[in-house]
Amino acid sequence: MQPHGFLIECSPDWIVRRVSANMRSWFGRQPEQALGAPLSDLFGPRLIHDLRGELQLMGERPVVGRLYDRQATGCDRSLDLAVHRAGETIVIEGEPATGEPNRAATAVPTLLAQLRHEKTVEGLAGMIVRQVRALTQFDRIMVYRFHHDGSGDVIAESKATSLPSFKGLRYPASDIPPQARALYLRNPIRLIADVGAQTVDLIPRIDPMGRPLDLSMADLRAVSPVHIEYLRNMGVAASMSISIVVGGELWGLIAAHH
Repeated sequence: MQPHGFLIECSPDWIVRRVSANMRSWFGRQPEQALGAPLSDLFGPRLIHDLRGELQLMGERPVVGRLYDRQATGCDRSLDLAVHRAGETIVIEGEPATGEPNRAATAVPTLLAQLRHEKTVEGLAGMIVRQVRALTQFDRIMVYRFHHDGSGDVIAESKATSLPSFKGLRYPASDIPPQARALYLRNPIRLIADVGAQTVDLIPRIDPMGRPLDLSMADLRAVSPVHIEYLRNMGVAASMSISIVVGGELWGLIAAHH
């Protein structure tokens, strides 16, 4: 997994089953000390209550719930948390809280109002790349549209003036293999915070039944070495992608590079 956060897998009764290997830097204890212990030892009862409430709101839907700027009793910094179900278990991810106001809360209504006046796909795509770049501050935002043969082209772009343009370029279907496209449908947002970062192991890697943890919905899921090399060859240090789904099919991506 990516190292800028931590991951904890719990049983339905909030007993820790699996953790990321960087637990000591977050909670001051070795991973082995957390395994088998109640999550309340790390988080405290108030935060457990909030997580339970978020899971109840989510129901059985395959979605990720989020809590912002929360304090865990075992951690000396505020956290932004993501929680989802993976089979019968609960997966919690944490990152340092940004402490910034939620700009999306004000930006999204403005974006939607502007989009209503656009009549073409190209006009919509152009509006999206400008607004998403203003919101995220990434150096380059693109809308990438798929074709029936699996290839795709860049139909809109907003970028720093010092960067070359990718608009109009077409990429082969092999750039985004079928397994990656399936994940884009399940988990619509994918963020790689630092292309050069060293990944962090999960402990244990497999459970007593010999199964790895399904990380399809995890924000901190690590990236394949092939994709990392692909990004490095493009001079990209961080990236984000947002799925565009039409009629249940992956129509394209909003792709961000920094």
